[in-house]
Amino acid sequence: MKVVTILAGLALVLSLTANASALLTETQTFDDQASASAAGWASGGVDNGGNPAPSQVGWVNSNNAGGASGAGEAGGPHDFIGYPDGTRFSQPRYYADVDLGGTVTDADTISANGVYKISSANASCDNVGLSHFTSTIVSGASDPLAAGLFIDDGGGGGDPTVYACLYGLKDGGGVWKHMPGSGVLQWTKGNSITWTYTYYGGVDPSHEKYRKVEAYFEQTDNPSNNITLTTNAMPTDAHFELDAFGIHGQQYWTGGNGNYYGDIFMDDVTYSSNVPEPATVAILGLGSLVLLRRRRA
Repeated sequence: MKVVTILAGLALVLSLTANASALLTETQTFDDQASASAAGWASGGVDNGGNPAPSQVGWVNSNNAGGASGAGEAGGPHDFIGYPDGTRFSQPRYYADVDLGGTVTDADTISANGVYKISSANASCDNVGLSHFTSTIVSGASDPLAAGLFIDDGGGGGDPTVYACLYGLKDGGGVWKHMPGSGVLQWTKGNSITWTYTYYGGVDPSHEKYRKVEAYFEQTDNPSNNITLTTNAMPTDAHFELDAFGIHGQQYWTGGNGNYYGDIFMDDVTYSSNVPEPATVAILGLGSLVLLRRRRA
């Protein structure tokens, strides 16, 4: 029995080690502000003067997105591009998990899913990312690098349009990006959307979705509008290392007046990261204890 237990523990540890390169997942239901903060969720941003200007989106005790977990969600005024007074930002404004345990890269397969809603908007509530992204603008790029979803409110406070989106930094500088211009999702503002996306970087190059983002949207209020969207494949001379997941500003300007804000909500998200869930930590600990017991025997 002891030999069987030791061998089982050793096989477990070896199996986990062999799969160490595979990404893990985290789940966030925003039950309370303390637990979300402890899991790495924070607001951030920098204005053109170099001053901290964190997003007004954060943890709120409501259920506007309609998540199954009930009250507690990410939400608030969408003010990523500028305040009504025209303030602009030099770094992404976000409410996101900025502790993914490292970065996820274009060589990984990256995914996320959850529930999302824009309930109101003033002027145009556009240029919002809901994705894995870079929490700072990297050298050679003008926008955050990202893989996931891009939301455009259609101008003048119209109903939102959602795209699958992919931004990579080209060798030598400059951003390669693609958001499908046709077959986009148009939905009535105030309706909840269940969504999922996957970036296929860790698959065989012969795979039909290699280096593409595929997103699926399901509308409980209008099932006939359910749709799958796919980007073009990112070329192999474009790359990214993404260190955050959440709601963020996606495109930036350094001057002019801005009037882009509204109400945005997200809940019940599961997303790729390098941080083990507590159950995974417990399994690793069990395997280590088995090996330690063997040494002491």
